[in-house]
Amino acid sequence: MYAVIHTEIKNEIPGKRPSRFVKTGRGMFGLAEWQAEKEATPSKTASAEQRYFVFIVNDAQGSHGRMQARQIYDELMSLTGWGIGQRTPYRKDLCQGSRVVFYQAGKGGQRFIGTATIASELRPMSEARAAERRAVGIEPAKYDLDLADIDIWEETKPVSDMVQRLEFISNKDHYGVHFQGGVKRIGEADYYTIIEFKPPKGKAKLESRAKPEYSHALLQGMLIELGNMLGYDTFSANQAPEYRDTTVGELATLDTLPDFTSKRIINTAKQIDVVWLEDEFPVCCFEIEHSTDVTKGLLRMHQLIRFQTQFFIVAPEGTRRKFETEVSKSPFYQSQERYYFRSYEDVEALYNQTKQFVTARDEFLNE
Repeated sequence: MYAVIHTEIKNEIPGKRPSRFVKTGRGMFGLAEWQAEKEATPSKTASAEQRYFVFIVNDAQGSHGRMQARQIYDELMSLTGWGIGQRTPYRKDLCQGSRVVFYQAGKGGQRFIGTATIASELRPMSEARAAERRAVGIEPAKYDLDLADIDIWEETKPVSDMVQRLEFISNKDHYGVHFQGGVKRIGEADYYTIIEFKPPKGKAKLESRAKPEYSHALLQGMLIELGNMLGYDTFSANQAPEYRDTTVGELATLDTLPDFTSKRIINTAKQIDVVWLEDEFPVCCFEIEHSTDVTKGLLRMHQLIRFQTQFFIVAPEGTRRKFETEVSKSPFYQSQERYYFRSYEDVEALYNQTKQFVTARDEFLNE
């Protein structure tokens, strides 16, 4: 049989006496009509899948100095291309035909500003393309993409107006964490939510999001939970306040402070709002100044100055200047580098990010 097939292929005269068979490899043959159908039928590869991405542009250091995000975007649109770094997330998912919405991050941004279609496969940045970018002050990236169907929106779309509608934003209060890394892959529904959204009319100024209501108990509970998640032992001076569906005291790992020094100092330390401990010694102390005096909180924590402890005042942002004035005075000024100011928003942001990490870690480790 092998000899018959081989002879027919060898004696084929194209157009006059075609062979019924075709050689597909060493010692391998197939029917010619099947092979023709296979070659004519496009393969169903991953590139045939419609994909959607957010490309994030931020302020960056250029070859001619610092460049604003909007300036970088406008220059790249005029070059009909986009640079992709070697460590950019979702780099391997980018393919020709994918649809992109552009997001301007940073100060004055936090808004969607246009769309485009990826018009090439990802490729190393050529010298010619790199030179084009340097000419306009942009440092070239490792890889390059062509863009087509570019639509630069005259009316940009603040993400704050639509954050509640976007599925890929799970942290609605701190949505900035979802716009990091340069590229974000999103679903079709989110893509069309963005491009079809119409910003509210008749507003001279966009309404800001309502600020969360902070209380002493809320901050106290978040700091205790945060310390627990970071692996510290935790203590709270007042264990009675209710926090979500429990009390601060129920969350703290310690009911009282260990005897790490004299009774006089320990009695003062027991009045500190929140203490994180490691090996029975205090490593971080927090005074929450919701309606009390910054100076009294500083003095309480100062009793632990002989230990390797860091001291934090947690208060509204408007209290920062008062804090800076106080730590420049005696007895704090000699150890100013150990005193820190953190706003309520700082605590909440770290709490949310840590909780997300712990949840992801537990899912990964199946705990």
